[in-house]
Amino acid sequence: APSQGSVRMVEVPAGATSEEMARSLATKYTELGDFYFRANRFPDAAEAYGKARGYAPDDAPLHFVLADAAFASGDYHYAAFVIGEGLRIDPALATANTDKRAFYGEPQTFAAQMRSLDGYLARKPYDAHGHLVRGYNLRFSGDREGAEAAFARVLEIEPDNRPARTFLTALREPARAADDR
Repeated sequence: APSQGSVRMVEVPAGATSEEMARSLATKYTELGDFYFRANRFPDAAEAYGKARGYAPDDAPLHFVLADAAFASGDYHYAAFVIGEGLRIDPALATANTDKRAFYGEPQTFAAQMRSLDGYLARKPYDAHGHLVRGYNLRFSGDREGAEAAFARVLEIEPDNRPARTFLTALREPARAADDR
């Protein structure tokens, strides 16, 4: 029994398998990450999503929310890495229809983060990972043409960049991208 004053964070049913326990913990950490993200506590969100990823390493959408928190924290290289991992697990995520601006507690926060990324890329124009993160964010905020240009820029810098190629295929040939699932 917990000592007086302690809090039990996660209720796990007696007799739960390790897989059920991992799934439960991943869900709890994802919910915590979502709470932190909406509260603009992006480093805390990234930490919570990272813990969730440890319990659910094959959950492709979880990689994308972790990438969102990493981007929001200014960690563009880690964001690019987990975007790539998410697409490696499920390339069909490149065709998802979502507007990530809705995930923010305040819509202007996303715009400010994009300005920060654009400033970073102005200083480091040959950073393929930064351009990948830019394309990803444009793709999931309704700017298809901007996303295509950003992914094309990634391929100019790094011709074998698989995530950029996956996104470009999804943007330019949606029917083919759906067939590749």
